[in-house]
Amino acid sequence: SLARYLTTTKSFILGITRTKTKDMTAVDGTGYTFANRNHLVTHEFFLGGKTGFTDEAGETMLTIFDVPVGGGRVTSTLAIIVLGSGAREEDTKALLGWFRGAAVAVVAADASKR
Repeated sequence: SLARYLTTTKSFILGITRTKTKDMTAVDGTGYTFANRNHLVTHEFFLGGKTGFTDEAGETMLTIFDVPVGGGRVTSTLAIIVLGSGAREEDTKALLGWFRGAAVAVVAADASKR
């Protein structure tokens, strides 16, 4: 998938998407400040992502996280893709929360088998 490719091969692109603001100067000397519209850029597990919108798809978002699981002993790289949303950040946070709870349960179950 594109998310896996970006994470493993072109991680510098994800680094760009973690930039909160960027100041640039045009050839004519006019200064501009660009702000990241992805509000999850400040999330502690955020590796990168892309927001979007079309009339057909509504609010969209691809977000990649590096999530600690198993009490923080290991991490799992997680891509969350939201389409047709009216609240993409909230939907992404809800899915991330669900994953964190489910991953802890799986890690705990694996540990109890030992």
